[in-house]
Amino acid sequence: MISPELKDEIQKRLNEHFSITKEIDDGLCLTPSDGRNWDRHVKVRIGDQWYGFKAYPEANRKNEDPNLYAEQDELISRLALLVRAPNACRIEQVQNIATEPFNGWTVNIVEWLPNSVTLNSLPSSAIDELRDSGEDFFYQFGQWLAFGLAFGIQDRRIDQFVFSIQSRKLAMIDMDYCFVEADLEPYSTIISVFRPEKKAKLSLCHQSLLKGVAEMKERISANCVDVFDALKNSSSPTAQVWNIVSIEKYQDAINGLLN
Repeated sequence: MISPELKDEIQKRLNEHFSITKEIDDGLCLTPSDGRNWDRHVKVRIGDQWYGFKAYPEANRKNEDPNLYAEQDELISRLALLVRAPNACRIEQVQNIATEPFNGWTVNIVEWLPNSVTLNSLPSSAIDELRDSGEDFFYQFGQWLAFGLAFGIQDRRIDQFVFSIQSRKLAMIDMDYCFVEADLEPYSTIISVFRPEKKAKLSLCHQSLLKGVAEMKERISANCVDVFDALKNSSSPTAQVWNIVSIEKYQDAINGLLN
C-alpha cells in the first residue's frame, strides 16, 4: 500500500495532468525484485484505469544522468502519439514530488493500456487464439516494429509489450532505452511465440505485419518535420542528433519474419 501523504501527492498530480478528480481506489509500491526501476515505481488504480508513477534509478547506478531516461521515455511517448502508433501510452512528466520514493527525482506518469497484461503473462488460450486469428495483432506489431527500428529502441523483450484480450489492443512500453542502433532479433523472437501454425493463416498474418510496417513508415515520413522538431528541442543529447533510421535497411529481414 502507499502512504496517505504519497496518495495525496499522486491524486494532486493526476488532477493537474489528466484532469482526474475521482479518488484513487488502490495503490501499490512495486518491488525491485521484478524490474530494474521498481524500487521507485508506484501504480494506482482509478476505476478500471491504472497509472504508473515511475522514476529511473538505474541510470544513477551506472553513473549516468538519472533524468536522461525519464526525458527519453517521455519524448518517445510523444513521438509515438504524434505518428499514431497503436494504443501509445501517454506520459506526463512531473518534478518536485517531495514524498518518498520520489523525493528528488524526475517522475513520469504513464497512462497504462486498459485491461492489459504483458505478452508473457497471457494465458495459453489467448496465445492459441492469436495464432489462429491474429491478423490484427500482427498489424499492430508491424507498426510498433517499424517505430522501434526508426527510433533505435533497444532492449526489446516480450514483457515490454502489453495486450488487452478484451479490446485486442497492443502497445509497446518501457521505451526509455532508445536512440541507439536497434536490433531486429528481439522482435523476431517475440513473433515466433505467436507464429501461426496453419499455412493459410501464416500468409494472412505476414501480410498484416508488412501492412503495419508500411503504414508506420508513411506516418513517420508524413510527420517528419514535427518529429525532427521534437528531437531537436529535446534535452537528450542523442535525440538532438538522431537521424531517423530508414526501414529499408531492415526490409529484407522483415519480409522473412513470418516465412
